[in-house]
Amino acid sequence: MKILQILPYYYPHVGGVENHVQGLTTELMKKGVEVAILTSRYKRDLPEHEIINNVHIYRAGPSITIFNTPITLGLTSLIKTIDFDIAHIHYPPPVTSYIASVGCKHINKPYCLTYHCDLELDVPAGDSIVKLYQETFAYNTVRHAKEIIVHTKSYQESSALLWNVRSTIIPSAVDTAIFNPAVDKNIIKAKYSLMNKKIVLFVGRLVPHKGIDQLLYMLRSLDRDIVLLIVGNGPELDRLKKLSVTLSLAGRVFFAENISNAELPYYYASADLFILPSITRLEAFGMVTLEAMASGKAVLVSDIPGVREIVTDGKDGLLFQPFILDDLINKIKYLFDNPDLLEKFGRNGRKKVETQFQWGIIADSIIKVYNSILENG
Repeated sequence: MKILQILPYYYPHVGGVENHVQGLTTELMKKGVEVAILTSRYKRDLPEHEIINNVHIYRAGPSITIFNTPITLGLTSLIKTIDFDIAHIHYPPPVTSYIASVGCKHINKPYCLTYHCDLELDVPAGDSIVKLYQETFAYNTVRHAKEIIVHTKSYQESSALLWNVRSTIIPSAVDTAIFNPAVDKNIIKAKYSLMNKKIVLFVGRLVPHKGIDQLLYMLRSLDRDIVLLIVGNGPELDRLKKLSVTLSLAGRVFFAENISNAELPYYYASADLFILPSITRLEAFGMVTLEAMASGKAVLVSDIPGVREIVTDGKDGLLFQPFILDDLINKIKYLFDNPDLLEKFGRNGRKKVETQFQWGIIADSIIKVYNSILENG
């Protein structure tokens, strides 16, 4: 079986969709599935073709980028040169998926679509642009897919584009060998001189929809032995740093800006509590929550569609209402006042990840989708 994974960005670009496809590709290859990647040549110094870990990566270009979306018109011609049985398209950003669907139609190849999240545009008339795209290009992309994969049922049921579309629910996954409770927790504590502190951890892109402001404001109402460690980079970095100064949080907020994949497990290991405070539908799952749970950490996440399904409230973590700062503050205080509960949530989260969110389990589910497509034509 030959699968062509198609997505707007790929390595060396870093993001949730990219990490998902990398993890899935690695596991599919272990199971004997041939996988190639088709993506954008979003930087001119990237090669048009290279092989990494026995995976062929093809990059279509040149492209322009509008609203963080690469427009890769060359993809339709490039797709004709690649040998594959099924295309697995990943959405969003949106335009690549539509161009890929047209390319598949031209050469009579089937495709399935993983719908990672809805679109949002924080620009003038953004809602109107999104609505127009969904009613035209996105509608046709979804309609012609042999199968639609969505990570959670609550997100599918609340999506304006998918609520009445038959979908297969398959979550994302995490490498439980890399993220695990045995990782040394003291390396990062020593690096930032936090040996006697309680660490609240955030990991992710520093972008508006992550709701990181909430964490800075809540810190003012917590004991001074509780500190916030923010791991990630992005356009919000400078503003968040300035806000932490404005809120007089010097010595209580630490920014780790350029952390490699190899270093990341040590940051999870250092934490007492992980928080994902996302506020919009651009956060549809939250792989970082899985990474924290796999690391044996209690988690506190926003009660929004998709994100909430990873956590069993009161068993392996807690949910809080986004924008309700008192709810966030009270639940953090409650957890730190009950350290046995933090440990219990961490143990239960690790067990859940081992039984539900390992890549081997998820890859098997996706292979069933591929086989169904091939069998049914």
